[in-house]
Amino acid sequence: KFKEVKIFGGKVPETTTTKYLGVYIDNKLNWNYHTTKALEKGRRTLCAARSLIGKKYGLNTNMALWIIEQVWTPRVLYGISVWWKALERVKIRQKLLIGQGKILQTALGCMDSTPRAAIFALSNTTQLDIKAKKIVVKTANRLKATGQWKGQNNYKQSHTNLSNLIPENLLRKTINADTNINFTNVSFAFNMDEEKE
Repeated sequence: KFKEVKIFGGKVPETTTTKYLGVYIDNKLNWNYHTTKALEKGRRTLCAARSLIGKKYGLNTNMALWIIEQVWTPRVLYGISVWWKALERVKIRQKLLIGQGKILQTALGCMDSTPRAAIFALSNTTQLDIKAKKIVVKTANRLKATGQWKGQNNYKQSHTNLSNLIPENLLRKTINADTNINFTNVSFAFNMDEEKE
């Protein structure tokens, strides 16, 4: 139990979740609440997409898939570099894949009985959990290349340990060319001579 917290004489109520920079953090750090909220945002996007997509009107399939890729996916995977460890839990992974399957089903105009694997194959879409891991690895590589990575490779429980995502020897090989650039500090003083007339 924590002591009662007061700010300017007013009691701060206890809560099990808080939102920080768009990511919901719960007291157990199981990210259940965050994924539920992320999928709710995705469902709102799905409702908007349903009104744009029809059999005889609206967006064509390619445009709908583009909207899913560029709007829905980033919305659901927002902050994945913080909560990616939740993808190791089957329940969370299934929740995300079901949400992705539903929105793809709407875009393709598939029946409810269409298997999820067939929907992913028809739309040529990568599963959300695989996309998330790719984003996390790219982010880690970018941070390592710029000297900002604070990973604890010896601590197996940390969310900064990527050893179970991708082996260390492959981690170095997956660094993109744009992150392999040495950054130079160009903040130096210089003088300019003004031309006198």
